[in-house]
This record gives sequence, C-alpha cells and structure tokens, in this order.
Amino acid sequence: MYQELLKKLGFDDKEIAIFIAVLERGRVAPAVVSKVTGINRSTVYSVAKVLAARGILNIDATTDTTYLVIESPDVLQNVIVREERELSERKSLVKDAVKQLESVPRSKHYSVPKVKFYNEKEMHDALYTRLPVWAESSVAIGEPSWWGFQDVSLVEHFPEWIVDHYDIIPSTVSTHMFTNATSTEQAVHKKVNDARRIVKYLDDKDHEFTATQAVLGDYIMYIMSQEKPFYMIEIHDRVMAHNFREVFKKLWEKY
Repeated sequence: MYQELLKKLGFDDKEIAIFIAVLERGRVAPAVVSKVTGINRSTVYSVAKVLAARGILNIDATTDTTYLVIESPDVLQNVIVREERELSERKSLVKDAVKQLESVPRSKHYSVPKVKFYNEKEMHDALYTRLPVWAESSVAIGEPSWWGFQDVSLVEHFPEWIVDHYDIIPSTVSTHMFTNATSTEQAVHKKVNDARRIVKYLDDKDHEFTATQAVLGDYIMYIMSQEKPFYMIEIHDRVMAHNFREVFKKLWEKY
C-alpha cells in the first residue's frame, strides 16, 4: 500500500492524508481537504506549509481563495533532492569543522600511544629515517634534548649512527645520556667532538641497565643491541614521554 511507502519516506498520517487528498484533485482549497480528511482547517494549513517547505506541494495564494496544488506524483522526487542537498551541506559543514578543530590544542594529559617494533633487519634504516622525526618532535614541544641511558653496545654496533647523528638533527638539539666509559664509547665521543653530546659515565656496578632507553620529544625508544636478535621499540606517547624525561632529568641532577 502507498501509505506504507509514504511512511518510509518520512510522512506521518496527517501528511499522507493531506498529500493524497490534494494529489487526487490536483488543485484544491484547504477547506475541501479538511472536509475530505476530517482534519481541521488550521491543521491542514500548517501541514501544507510543512509539505510546501519539502517541495511536495505548492500553496497558490494568488487569488482570493488559497489553493493547494500537486501536479503529479513526481513531486516525491523532491524529497530525495532535498535530502541530497542537506547531506551535501552537512558534508561541507563536517569538512569545515574538522579543518577548524585541527587547530584546537591537544590535551597534555591524554594521548593514545602508538607502538612500532623494528626487527634487526629494519633497525639500521629506522635509526636514520626516524631520527629527524624524533628531533622535530623535540623542537616542537620545546624539549630539544635526548634524555636517558645509552647502552654501550649501541655505540659498538652502530658507531656510524652516533657520529652521523649530529649532522642530521637540528643544531638546537642536544644529548643528555648516562652511559659507561668503555674505550669504544670514549673513542666515538672523541670522534663526534660536538658540545651537544653531553654524557655522564656510570660505574658498571651502579646500575643494571641492559638496553638503551631514551626519550626525544614525544617519542620513547627501547633499543636492544646487547644480544641477538637486535630490535627497537618506538613508543609515541606524549604523557609517557613527558614522565620518562622528568625521571631522567631528576637523575641527571643527582649524578
């Protein structure tokens, strides 16, 4: 039945009754519609205005008597046209809203951690490709320095990265790292010869660190290079990085 179809299109019972009454007659006075449908005249007028706004009927008030007009059932196409127009407008509003909301500062107290694992084959390239990202993050948040513990095995297995490191990062980014005073570490430190590389040497007996743990910007790195297989875990999390950095800053003050 057409009544059920019209309901699925969003018509209520009064709208259906008035729509059918006008459609059957093509052009009809509201008083006639009221008599045919049993709906009082004022309600017929108000419902007709709603249907007119949806493009389903026309209200002809050019003569002394107002008429409601529907030329054919094709006017129902206007329901789709109107909805498509509204959807297009909503899409445009959503696009504008997203663009404007991108400028809203993110909360400093909540972030969704992103974790990336790099296996031994991926580590070397990842150290080089990810370093500029980490450094850019550190500059962006106003914390342009590494903080953490460097396991000397990192220097032993990736000495070229330590040396190249200071040619890759911005000149404002420095290093504050605890490590051990092995001959390899001291030789690389001398080769780097950059005032930005600040290290504090710990006695082996003073700690039980077995991997490099460091923070730069909003990124934390765990690097296992002491035993095979090597791997690196990158954690992108503003809150974790902030707290990790604060711990090592406090340790730095005490040593």
